[in-house]
Amino acid sequence: MKKNLIILCLLISMTIAAQTEDRPVRVALFLPLQTEVTKRDKNMDRFVDFYSGALLAVYEQQAKGHKIEVFTYDVGKTTHQMYVALDKAEMEHIDMAIGPAYASQVAIMAEWALQHQVLTLLPFSSEIPGIERNPYLMQFNPSYETEADAMALTLANRRDDIRCIFISAPENSIPQSIRCLQQRLLDMQMECVYTTVKHIMNDSLADVMSDTKENILLMNTERFANLRPILPQLDRAAMERQLTLLSRYSWRNEAIGTKQIYSTVFRQEDNVDDMSFDAEYRYFFAQPRTEGAPNYDLLGYDLMSYVLKTSIPWITDESRYGEVMEQVFQGVQSDILFTRIGEHGGYYNTNIHIIRQ
Repeated sequence: MKKNLIILCLLISMTIAAQTEDRPVRVALFLPLQTEVTKRDKNMDRFVDFYSGALLAVYEQQAKGHKIEVFTYDVGKTTHQMYVALDKAEMEHIDMAIGPAYASQVAIMAEWALQHQVLTLLPFSSEIPGIERNPYLMQFNPSYETEADAMALTLANRRDDIRCIFISAPENSIPQSIRCLQQRLLDMQMECVYTTVKHIMNDSLADVMSDTKENILLMNTERFANLRPILPQLDRAAMERQLTLLSRYSWRNEAIGTKQIYSTVFRQEDNVDDMSFDAEYRYFFAQPRTEGAPNYDLLGYDLMSYVLKTSIPWITDESRYGEVMEQVFQGVQSDILFTRIGEHGGYYNTNIHIIRQ
């Protein structure tokens, strides 16, 4: 089914290009679709989903009368495939680009975008070296620093009512995302205490908890497996005191009884209004969209919708470009707000949701 969908999508993409004329908006997509691989990596299916949602966004804009050309390049995972795609003749006339996914390819794309002055939205990377010096890069996933700032500010707004408890886990090194948040909290002079997994396993968590404040637990790991052994102790402690785990978006479906708080660029699943999207997707592709969160069909749809909303005024009325960039774009799964990094840099998505559950 997925293989047939890839072929269908590529044929549709060619049809889009063939039907346009005059001065269309031209968008290039760089994705690891693996169309020519005999045994495809199943992890690549998410990029097919992304592509499907993107094409749906294109057809919606075409229905409104906008002329759009889409050029799709299956760049796999190698730098060679990326260089081959960027060397295509049509790349001289591209208005905006989306992708690629892998760090080695992103570096090549970033250099090309700067040289050719083409705005490029990078959907899958959290850290892009040189973005602070490249005004043509747009990073959808916030940097660790941006995400840490959002969470730290949320907690600092309640500084008199909370105590932060740092838990040392058996990690070889502390992930950068955790280090950033810890430093932000310390810089803001939040009330912080320290403990270890071993200490908690000995039922000594109460020694560092406040009786009158909400206790925010921050473990120095991104791996749920490191948290799992102390979940029973957290559950017992939560019965006697206010306790909230500073969690990860990737942990949201795990069996965690303790209250959680985490940051994400995606809305809470219950708030995603995707009924009309589901119906349109089923009509267009003759099959239901892939389930799961984050949903890559919706991600592709939202980001292509954003690119087209941004690039159409850029092509037709350049004076409106800055106005469009400064507005929050409300997508089906994500709300997007790109903020420029300094005077000469690119853009981060700074629309971060702080979720409690």
